[in-house]
Amino acid sequence: EDDGGDAPEQPAASYSWKRSDGSVRAQPNNDADEGDDIEDVASNADIPIVSMVDDLPLFADDANKKLHAQIRANEKRMQTVKHEISEAVGRHTIMDEHLKNVKQELINTQSLQNSKLKEISTEEHLRQVSDREAGRVKQELKRLETDYNDIENKLNAIQNFLFKGNEDMDNFKMQMNWNQDEMEQWAMAAKQKEDDNMALEKYTRADDSRIKELTLEIEKLTKALQTQKQLVENEAHAFVWCT
Repeated sequence: EDDGGDAPEQPAASYSWKRSDGSVRAQPNNDADEGDDIEDVASNADIPIVSMVDDLPLFADDANKKLHAQIRANEKRMQTVKHEISEAVGRHTIMDEHLKNVKQELINTQSLQNSKLKEISTEEHLRQVSDREAGRVKQELKRLETDYNDIENKLNAIQNFLFKGNEDMDNFKMQMNWNQDEMEQWAMAAKQKEDDNMALEKYTRADDSRIKELTLEIEKLTKALQTQKQLVENEAHAFVWCT
């Protein structure tokens, strides 16, 4: 005979825990008498629970919840930092590439500057040569103009002398007597005048020839000056295209 008899049977313990999606899942109970309770728990299994805790069982204490929240925050911060680092690395790579491009552009610009400086120096030299040549040609033209003016003045003097001689001859004809002696004297004067005219014509032809020579020389020097200027301009343009 039992002393106190069998102890009354204790009901089986049950618990529930939270899913990662926030819904509650209840521990099933095998007692037939508790079937209605199981159906009630199952009907509420997919109801989301608003909570700051994720992937933690419902029985987790506040310390674990706090630690879990801190881990979550640190993980989120770590992802943010990783993203910032990735962006910084990308920006650094872009800046390195940009710096290389800027350095190369600087080298190209310096090379272009050196070429331009050489080009300017060459053009300045050509300009100085052209200026000296132009000055020499101007002096030569001035000298030729002076010679031309001198010859023209001499020619005018000769023409004035001939005009005066003709006037004197006309006056002589009016004043002379038409006797033999006077006719002979007139003939001699006419012969002398003819000789003078021939000499004058000779000198005139010589002066005309000299004037033509000087005119041709002036034209030649003028063309040479134009040719020299064109040559300097062509050399300058050719050098610019080559650089």
